[in-house]
Amino acid sequence: MPRQPRIEIPGVLYHIIARGIERRRLYKDSHDKKMFLKRLAGLVDETGIICYAWVLMPNHFHLLVSPTKYPLHNFMHRLQTGYAVNFNHRHKRAGHLFQNRYKSIICQKENYFQQLIRYIHRNPLQAGLVKNLSALDAYPWCGHSALVGNTSHPWYAEEETLSYFGEKIGKARSAYRQFISEFENTDAEDRFCGGGLIRSAGGWKVVKANKKAGGRWAGDERILGESFFVQGVLKQLDTSKVQKNCLAKESWDFKKIVEYVIRRTGAESRVIEFKCKGKAGAEARAMVAYLCRYVLDMQVTEIGNRLGINQSAASQLIAKGRVSGGEDCLGDLLGS
Repeated sequence: MPRQPRIEIPGVLYHIIARGIERRRLYKDSHDKKMFLKRLAGLVDETGIICYAWVLMPNHFHLLVSPTKYPLHNFMHRLQTGYAVNFNHRHKRAGHLFQNRYKSIICQKENYFQQLIRYIHRNPLQAGLVKNLSALDAYPWCGHSALVGNTSHPWYAEEETLSYFGEKIGKARSAYRQFISEFENTDAEDRFCGGGLIRSAGGWKVVKANKKAGGRWAGDERILGESFFVQGVLKQLDTSKVQKNCLAKESWDFKKIVEYVIRRTGAESRVIEFKCKGKAGAEARAMVAYLCRYVLDMQVTEIGNRLGINQSAASQLIAKGRVSGGEDCLGDLLGS
């Protein structure tokens, strides 16, 4: 069954899960973890994405975020690709670091916000990385230690997260600490790592009982919430698709991308559109390929056809474009 396209809507709550390829470790030491957090911090500051919860596990990570104007898929691409390049360079390895694409689940905030905070932040405890809740209070690779007041991260929305547990910081910290200590549910992995009809409804028994009573539920594996919430998200998705397509057609196309790169690099159009030798021309072509892929959502094959190269060469050019300056331009183009 083909996978469904991502749902990207500004302002909604997303539970993000990304795993290492073949369940391998994503971090070999504390330096790697600091490197990941530094990149996460920079991107949160730059893009305005709100981060409510986070945890770094040996072979995966969780984020609970709410995007503003900057597209989530570009945020995640820059986070994962940038970290993978640095990780591979540091450890003298090559190849993919992450398994397939990350999982993103839209969550109904009023029903799941506090539960997701608790589930994500208790991951180290559930996995046996820390012995007890007191040890989790001091665990540096999780947002929990900041919410209980033991650490602080300027990029992390600590106060906004705590506001869901109380109006005053002190009381909110106490309420949060009490809430996270009351977690005993053994099926949390099934409940919070995937959306859909069955989980949203409350399990097979609820679904069957509702069906017998003649009821109908709206369900989607990319969404975690009640039926009316799922319907609302899907309706909003249809509207935003039309708006996004219109905006993309009006704002950017291949010709405008080439013109932008010419202004940015000083290269000539013939150098970009035809295979000319020279470092400057190669970097400009790579930047065009990268921006076409992540601004215009062009397929690799189409990019290759535009630049007169095969699919394999186009893939390599896109990867080169990220380090040749394409990533620095991405935010400018998407924000314009």
